[in-house]
Amino acid sequence: MRCFTHPQTDAVAQCSQCQKGICTACAHDAGGATLCSSCYEIGIRAEITHAQSSIVGVWVFTGIVTTIALFIAFGSISQNGAAAILFIPLAFVASWCLFWGWLPVWNGFRKIFAGWGCFGSWTFLLIIAAVTAEILVGIALLVGAFTGIQKYNEARQVVANGNRMIAALYATPIQPTSGT
Repeated sequence: MRCFTHPQTDAVAQCSQCQKGICTACAHDAGGATLCSSCYEIGIRAEITHAQSSIVGVWVFTGIVTTIALFIAFGSISQNGAAAILFIPLAFVASWCLFWGWLPVWNGFRKIFAGWGCFGSWTFLLIIAAVTAEILVGIALLVGAFTGIQKYNEARQVVANGNRMIAALYATPIQPTSGT
């Protein structure tokens, strides 16, 4: 079998996505799967899009929560004094942590109750979620506190390095195989 992109070169593998023959220059390891350059590029672009939406999402979410906290703090200054302004940075930090921590906590919660048959129904999950909402939010805040900045920096790094990664896909020199 020959490489789809480089017909003069023998294929060493097949792309896990499109099943095209690929040579060593075209083969890319993506989490245990071997991908051709075009499928790998599609994956990189998907990661970039996801990272960009995470970056925008965290700022929109924290901006909305912080703005609401701002109105609440200024509305309660007359009753609570100037200390009410401390509520604003607390709301910002809590919303940041909740943004990054909620999804892993919720997915873990759903996995725990996934195999419960009729007890795993949405009704049961809603009852459990209503009873344990404070606990889940608290755990999500802790998870977000420890992973939020790291995830944000990773997302920024994926966006910043994404185009260089795509450009590097096509800058690899190809050496034809001899003999066949």
